[in-house]
Amino acid sequence: MKFKILSHAGLLVEAGGTDRSLIISMPAALPFVYQSKKIGWGYLSGPEPHLEGRTIDEKMGKVIGGSSSINAMIYNRGNPLDYDGWADDGLLDWDYAHCLPYFRKMEMFADGANEWRGGDGPMQISRCRAEHKLYDAFLRGGEQAGFALTPDHNGYKQEGLHVAQAFISKGLRWSSARAYLSPAIQRPNLSVLRNTFVKRIVIENGTAVGIEISENGNSRVITSEREVILCAGAFNTPKLLMLSGVGDADELRKHGIDVVADVREVGRNLQNHPGVDVQYTTNYEDSLTSELSAFGQVKLGADWILRKKGLGTSNFFETGAFLRTRDDVAFPNMQYEFLPLARQLLNGKLVPIPGFQCWMDLSRPESRGEVTLRSANPAQAELS
Repeated sequence: MKFKILSHAGLLVEAGGTDRSLIISMPAALPFVYQSKKIGWGYLSGPEPHLEGRTIDEKMGKVIGGSSSINAMIYNRGNPLDYDGWADDGLLDWDYAHCLPYFRKMEMFADGANEWRGGDGPMQISRCRAEHKLYDAFLRGGEQAGFALTPDHNGYKQEGLHVAQAFISKGLRWSSARAYLSPAIQRPNLSVLRNTFVKRIVIENGTAVGIEISENGNSRVITSEREVILCAGAFNTPKLLMLSGVGDADELRKHGIDVVADVREVGRNLQNHPGVDVQYTTNYEDSLTSELSAFGQVKLGADWILRKKGLGTSNFFETGAFLRTRDDVAFPNMQYEFLPLARQLLNGKLVPIPGFQCWMDLSRPESRGEVTLRSANPAQAELS
């Protein structure tokens, strides 16, 4: 059975369900979002040869809004010199001068518009309050170590320590779905299919003409007279291409997939940011944990539900830094995100403990990975 979408109509297909959930909307509920198996794909990478065969949990949102509905909401554009480097490598339209107008167009920055920042876009970006004393200690400690504070790390100068910015507005997570989809959802020419799994792109005579989907165990094909836009993230995009016959022909044949186009770079040259948490213990009263007792959590929830105020509006990553750790690099090679509490996994649950932590990751990793299929089964939950 085939269904035809009118040429003037749009169809959004999402494997997950609605994003209208308290744990998604409340920024402080981030740990519950990370632990939820219902709204994530559950992908594991590896086994990693340089980590003694260990597998790594790869977070990806399986819900309306995708990963913007489950991420930590930290807003970092990236360094302008990274974009200029891509242009030097041949991607001429990816230099920062070309990208900056699009950054400005998409955002509504709480501090207002200027030559670097946008003031009337759909993505609402706030500056974090950073009112806890450990945030101040992190910033002052960085200054004492010889690093500068930058007033806007997404503006003229990224390098230095900073008060963080977040995709949070009016106490709510401001996902791509809230910014772009919600205002358009009532349009008569837009349809949304939730809990619908895309098995492959239908390609005829070298042109994508539709998709094959699975609903309640039944498959059907939806065709399009205009275009098929594949926007499924760094893992699912190459996965769907390969399942559709676009990829390394030798690898596809191993899984019995008919080759539509031998494009050997599909899934290759994957770049990810290796990072670690460094945690320290403190006295109970010095950590934000002291505000997250049983009573404190009830107060947090009540303040957020009734007024969209208080700790419930924070992702807790309210200060950070982009720094150079070596003299032989021209611009920051490390990213830091500071949290004024520590966390521990107890009985399968992530719980706060007195302390603080600093997340550190490498901004420009030199290693490269790849996404490959384990089988021709579209529902396979692990990627190589």
